[in-house]
Amino acid sequence: MFASELYEYLVGDPVLRALVGTYLEQPNIFNTNVPESVDFPYLVFRFYQVNPDSVAVDRFSLTFKYHDYGESSENAVKVWERLVYLLDGYRMDSIVYGCIRFYRTGGGPVEESDPRAINYYVDFDIRGGRKNINF
Repeated sequence: MFASELYEYLVGDPVLRALVGTYLEQPNIFNTNVPESVDFPYLVFRFYQVNPDSVAVDRFSLTFKYHDYGESSENAVKVWERLVYLLDGYRMDSIVYGCIRFYRTGGGPVEESDPRAINYYVDFDIRGGRKNINF
């Protein structure tokens, strides 16, 4: 897929890195699984494959979830805004896909029973042209 390329793009952004914590000297940005010993705040993203538009184009849904604990959601809003800035309309290539395009489809706060739990999400729809298809 292209999770590693997306990860490298995200951790390469100094503004986003400053908004999340660190774990083992790396930004708290994770693909799918978050280690148990990670402190807040952190960001996790997950891909889901959607039915393709055609035999040459695959579709994905990408969800980011930001988790923090405290009294203010100011940092969460900044992370949300930064993700939209970085990815809405962004185009990238990978080994498997060419012309991968990201489009924001939703996002916002997630209600929690604990008033200090801060959780925000951002969703993107992604389309990528498959390379090396032999018809």
